[in-house]
Amino acid sequence: SRMAQKQLCRGRLVSADWVNSLISNETQHAFFILEVAWFGEESCQQRDVLEENIPGAISVHPSYFETEDVAKYYPNYSCAEDGNILPDRQLQEAIAKLGISENSLVVVYRKGGAIAMTSCRVAWTLMSLETGRCPRG
Repeated sequence: SRMAQKQLCRGRLVSADWVNSLISNETQHAFFILEVAWFGEESCQQRDVLEENIPGAISVHPSYFETEDVAKYYPNYSCAEDGNILPDRQLQEAIAKLGISENSLVVVYRKGGAIAMTSCRVAWTLMSLETGRCPRG
């Protein structure tokens, strides 16, 4: 639809109806749905398949963009700096491993706890690469 095409803009909040039209291929645009999954401090492992997720979503733990070592995912930080985003090159490689390129349309949503913190941090991290300013801390 024309409305959905107008919203193909980086850094924009979109409705569930817009995501549904994206999934049903009304926009004719390639996309990735990134499901940020964090289920509390007792569950720091990345989950590949989750119940009731958006079809085709790629599930990542929010710490995926902080370290390549799953054993160091939050809450297993040894110091405050462990929560920093990966350096630019490593961050670009981590994003590429998910199949996401600089031209990809990415929809980020959360599943589990800490709704705003986890999904917004991932969206903020992805947008930081487009501006060339990688956030720290």
